[in-house]
Amino acid sequence: MTSTFVGRHFGLDTSGSGLYLAAWSDNEPEALRERVGRISDTAERIIAAVAASV
Repeated sequence: MTSTFVGRHFGLDTSGSGLYLAAWSDNEPEALRERVGRISDTAERIIAAVAASV
């Protein structure tokens, strides 16, 4: 999922990434919020690192 956020930021085709969300449909809301928060934080760090290197 992190790669989906990063890929979208940089304009890549991420159309096949929806399967991850479907797999999480049975998780508790708090677990989902925690997971998405970690993914978002990681994606932000990757995006910042790539942007700083170009």
